[in-house]
Amino acid sequence: MQEQGEKDIEYIVERVSLSPNLYKWDFYSSVEELRNCRKLALKQFILDYKLGTERRYVKAELPKLPFDDRTFDLVLSGHFLFTYAHKFEFRFILSSIKELVRVCTGEVRIYPLQKSSFKPYEHMPDLLYALKNQYGIACDIVPVPFEFQKGSNMMLCLTRNAPGQ
Repeated sequence: MQEQGEKDIEYIVERVSLSPNLYKWDFYSSVEELRNCRKLALKQFILDYKLGTERRYVKAELPKLPFDDRTFDLVLSGHFLFTYAHKFEFRFILSSIKELVRVCTGEVRIYPLQKSSFKPYEHMPDLLYALKNQYGIACDIVPVPFEFQKGSNMMLCLTRNAPGQ
């Protein structure tokens, strides 16, 4: 896992280096600082993973999670569903979001709302309509204070509208 993490970091650093003007540099001051922060995060994860594999890390795969309904107070999804939307069908994204809400008692937060191409997810209006009107899920798009990839300053917050949903 560490080897793959290191390869991923170098891929991201290489990609960012090719078009640094597409990123905001107020959190990371340079590409090298980006690399160092990612390496530190990977190191901390690997150390924690070695300590917590029995209790805290569960292999799972969307759109079906191995958890009971309402298992978590807060569910976070970062840099996955919309970032890689070009690889997923609408049905997969909708099913995955419904599953994240199913395992949550409180709020589901999904960030960012744009694809890796920096473009917004083109099916967002249809997705929000289905979540609200077909599944009773309250949807709010809210600003976030972090924006590294230009335009990635919004988050989707989801909650159940009615008890028992």
